[in-house]
Amino acid sequence: MDGIACISGPSGSGKTELVLEYAHRHAMEYKKVLWVCGEARYLRMGYLKLADQLGLAVGDDLSLIAAGDRSSSGRKEWVFRGIEGDAIAKIKKELSREIPYLLVIDNLESETDWWDSRDVHELLPGVVAGAAARSHVIITTTRLHRLQRVRTFSLAPSLAAEEAMLLMTNKGALEFCGEDAIALRSIEQKVRGVPLALALVGAILSELAVEPAELRRAMNDASYRAPTWEEADEPALRDNPGLVQLLDVCFALLDEEKDGLGAAAARMVETSGFFGPSPIPEHAEHAWEACLSVFKFAPAGAIDLPTKELPQFVTRLAVPLTAHGVTAYSSYAAVTDLLVEAADAVRAEEERFVASGSVNLDPPLYHELALSRAELMKMRAKLMLRGGEFTLAENHILTAITILDVVSGDDHPETLAARATLDHILQVQPE
Repeated sequence: MDGIACISGPSGSGKTELVLEYAHRHAMEYKKVLWVCGEARYLRMGYLKLADQLGLAVGDDLSLIAAGDRSSSGRKEWVFRGIEGDAIAKIKKELSREIPYLLVIDNLESETDWWDSRDVHELLPGVVAGAAARSHVIITTTRLHRLQRVRTFSLAPSLAAEEAMLLMTNKGALEFCGEDAIALRSIEQKVRGVPLALALVGAILSELAVEPAELRRAMNDASYRAPTWEEADEPALRDNPGLVQLLDVCFALLDEEKDGLGAAAARMVETSGFFGPSPIPEHAEHAWEACLSVFKFAPAGAIDLPTKELPQFVTRLAVPLTAHGVTAYSSYAAVTDLLVEAADAVRAEEERFVASGSVNLDPPLYHELALSRAELMKMRAKLMLRGGEFTLAENHILTAITILDVVSGDDHPETLAARATLDHILQVQPE
């Protein structure tokens, strides 16, 4: 595929830094540099959000209704996949025009999409007929040795001795000799020449009052703590005890600085790791990551909210997030799965609440749980109506009405609004 290149290499080998350097040097050759995080759960949403930067409208109108009842024809194309596919096609078409863009997909984890197993090649721009490729795509990956039909360049896991010394001396800005130079070589061997570790050494020596020999002694004295992450998560740390010790020393040195730098650094690392996919994402990515953790999409990072916090999380975060995902980006694959998992989680929490006898102790909290599930069911009904799944839409809105009747009363505005939705579904449903 012309205009597309893949950079493969182990964690910490400098793939992202290499792409950043290229983008910095060649930024004037492109109209825009577009960056998408390639982590499996975020790739599709990140790609669809390129529409904002490209000035494209790819959102869908939930007030529209698909023709026909999909339940009556098992061979009919899944409406949501088609709508989302159209949104992807708009972005792909813009990137395939004779306008130079640089698209970076950083840290691609798989050649197939996490949500519905689409081939990642569906996201890559094609070449305009009869014209040379103007836009370029650079993909970085740790888990894939190569991509089909894409030129792949592999980075070595470690640097040559001269290159390593340049990194540790901040590109030659620092000069060391004698014992300090020997200490740097020892540190290089201890961290196995990984560029990430070497750059961190250079930053420590540049920013903190510590000499190479002192840094080596501190690393030798630091105990290596057993990893607690999963086997596939962080091979750069799991297989490199020296890098782990270097990080421990780095935090210890920051703890000795004034103004609480150590505590601030620890909090930043904790926040970055929890909220992936990028170091400090914008609010929408925070919300998606929180939902994926709360509703157990990522078992390794799953968290359990207190019962009293779950209803507010659903009504204030999850439901608005799903609505925005559809109306702004047509992101049906992620939204439909999220709504299903959220509804199941709230239902399970309701059942635990009842089984424990807490209903009599805190009826308002039980009502909040039930109402949050009603909100989810109303949103699911809207989506099913948009997709022509009239039977499912009717079932979901009936569930919401049953909850609202019991908790709010049959004359409550929310109950009446849900009944109006049911009437609308019955009116448009084919005979």
